[in-house]
Amino acid sequence: MLNPISRSTHLHYPAAQKSPASRFLSIPLEVREEIESLLDFSSRQALFKALTTVTRDGEPIDSPALKLHLIKDRIQAQHQAPLIRSDEGLQNFVLNQLQRLSDSSQLDQVVEKSGLFELVCVVNSPEIIRLLQEKVQQDILLKEKLFNWIQRSKKEEVQAIAANALTLLVKAGVQFINKNLKGIRVPGADLSYGQFDSAQLQGSNLSGVNFSGSWLRQANLSSAQMAGARFGEWPYLQEEREIRSCAYSPDGKACAVGLGNGRISVYDTSSWEKICTLQGHTSTVMSVVYSPSGQQIASGGYDNTVRLWDAHNGEAVHTLQGHTGWVLSVAYSPTGHQIASGSVDGTVRLWDAHSGEAVHTLQGHTSRVNSVVYSPSGQQVASGSADNTVRLWDVHSGEAVHTLQGHTSGVFSVVYSPSGQQVISGSADTTVRLWDAHSGEAIHTLQEHTDCVMSVAYSPSGQQIASGGYDNTVRLWDAHSGEVVHTLRGHASSVFSVVYSPSGQQIASGSGNKTVRLWDAHSGETVHTLRGHTSSVSSVAYSPSGQQIASGSWDKTVRLWDVASGQCLAVVQDFHEGINSLAWKEISNSSYLVTGCDDKSVRVWQVIEEEGRYEVRLFWSSLHDRLTLTDTVIQGTEGLSPVNKKLLKQRGAVGIP
Repeated sequence: MLNPISRSTHLHYPAAQKSPASRFLSIPLEVREEIESLLDFSSRQALFKALTTVTRDGEPIDSPALKLHLIKDRIQAQHQAPLIRSDEGLQNFVLNQLQRLSDSSQLDQVVEKSGLFELVCVVNSPEIIRLLQEKVQQDILLKEKLFNWIQRSKKEEVQAIAANALTLLVKAGVQFINKNLKGIRVPGADLSYGQFDSAQLQGSNLSGVNFSGSWLRQANLSSAQMAGARFGEWPYLQEEREIRSCAYSPDGKACAVGLGNGRISVYDTSSWEKICTLQGHTSTVMSVVYSPSGQQIASGGYDNTVRLWDAHNGEAVHTLQGHTGWVLSVAYSPTGHQIASGSVDGTVRLWDAHSGEAVHTLQGHTSRVNSVVYSPSGQQVASGSADNTVRLWDVHSGEAVHTLQGHTSGVFSVVYSPSGQQVISGSADTTVRLWDAHSGEAIHTLQEHTDCVMSVAYSPSGQQIASGGYDNTVRLWDAHSGEVVHTLRGHASSVFSVVYSPSGQQIASGSGNKTVRLWDAHSGETVHTLRGHTSSVSSVAYSPSGQQIASGSWDKTVRLWDVASGQCLAVVQDFHEGINSLAWKEISNSSYLVTGCDDKSVRVWQVIEEEGRYEVRLFWSSLHDRLTLTDTVIQGTEGLSPVNKKLLKQRGAVGIP
């Protein structure tokens, strides 16, 4: 049973009055838990806000200390961390307290202030981690003071403070490779993702320590006490059905996943807690997209509808009905005021994103519409169809501005140039066609390929086009003249993917001959041939900085490469099936890879670079059976994989059956 707020707290706020919502606390705990479980995310957050707000004379009291007390006192443990992390006031409180201690050269004392230290760990924001890293790296004396607590734990009863000190150092990025840590007593420390390779930990008390994601290669754990230690196996989220589409919100703080059962799961990307489930579609969701503002989500599915949702509370805003066949593609206009949808019924429909009313039905295609895309100005929509045509439409009148005819087989992809002046299309008829987006006239037919064109891309400047196909080549074209600038030969199998680096200076191509090749976009010369994959390379992506490249393969691996040297930086092998697609994204100064796999999963990986050493850590995964929100937590050895059990026993850990 939750305890009432202590009398001592009220002494500091003599005029404080309980929020009316606090009457909720008078309900028996079991009933409260049942009610909370039935609330959606936004309703639960509203309830928690009411439970943790105290007023004086009708005005809210802005006291982070009191709010923290109320959260710990009134909110169930499993909901406390997400609530704290989402509160800017508490985050600022932590930063201010740490800065104050830092300015007075007392930052080492944070490990002795258990309440503040716990809050630092729970909030765990990038700003706090950066502050700690900066101070620990700059202040050698601070690092020595923290390490001294760890050393004192060997003989003195300071285990709790020592555990806090070691946790803080690990979070600050301090490595303990080859360190002599014999006999330290740090029960309960959070050493997740720490670097302890070849560390000497003989006889240490590591009870309840969190080692999830830690590097312990050749660490000596002989006679170490490890009861309740947690060795979280790789974390993942398993969904109940196959994943057909997913999309990040524009700010990267949420991710929507469309499922085969007609549902859309929306996750908070900081905690990967499910925010809400969008329910309304009666069959597979084929396409999900956020509006440019991030306020709305649009989805299309096999139930022939487009549905609009409030991105914050998950409520259905509108159901757009009119299509008589599956909806394969949805897209927002650049302003977010309009939505386009393409369907198996051969039509493109334009909708008002606010009212949900049909604006236009664009008729003319005689077969399914595979893709729709708005021009950069938002004045035009292009659609590619299995009827071998590309059609350009005026978004205001809904009239077909141009029908781009010339392909003799289905059009798989359509893309506007960065300026919006041109459109290119790739087809199974072996050609790339270049069109004027205003007149609809064919500018060039690029005919050098001798087999299906699988991938096309504009350079960031719009001056060049790259294409890859079944003829094993990558071809570079002048976007104005249509002439072949270079034919890039070297792949011994089909080219499935081509992509420009962010600067436009380089091109990467992935092929069925198990290689990724890097090319100079100007000279066409091979910069590097990246070898290591043992099967076809299905997808390649540059990092936002352009300094690294990732490649996904049907050999069930993702490889990370250095663009300058061609060196393999990391290999990710935690896949059960081949990789079909990947993308690289920067969110809040952190780098993430997103992979799509044949096992119906979408995985998110965090790319971490420390002193020139790269590591790719699984951050989130969506599979099709059940939901797990956090690392698998192992109490004692329950759930510990046989491999890890064997490894720990080999290293001398006690209590491992």
